[in-house]
Formats: sequence, structure tokens, C-alpha cells
Amino acid sequence: MVLTGPCGADAWYIESHDEDDPMEIVKRLSTNLMGPPLLVHSTSWRRGPGGVFLSFLVVIGEDQAPDLES
Repeated sequence: MVLTGPCGADAWYIESHDEDDPMEIVKRLSTNLMGPPLLVHSTSWRRGPGGVFLSFLVVIGEDQAPDLES
């Protein structure tokens, strides 16, 4: 297992509007950056300053995102 993304292994912090579907946002951003994910799963949530923080796990294929830092 390798953690990767536009910020390497660091978390992505994304703001959304009340009417947005967080699952669709994560799926769209992942697809735009790395191609269609194999799985998008909401793992947890917690209240934070100014809103709710959601955590997601995105599973991609081995051939996706080879150039992204991990």
C-alpha cells in the first residue's frame, strides 16, 4: 500500500458547499488527477471549526498515479 496524491502522502483538504455531495467531489477530483478510482469509501467524520471534517479512502490501480510522490 502506498499513500499518494497531489501533496504526496499528506491529506487533501477540500472545502465544499452544503448542496455538494462529498462522495462525488472526492470521486471527481480523484478521477481528474489519477483516472477512475476502484473504490471511494467515507471512513469517518468529526466536527471541526466551521463545519464537519470527512475522511475518505480512495483505492486506485497499480498503474495509476506512477508520477505522484508518495
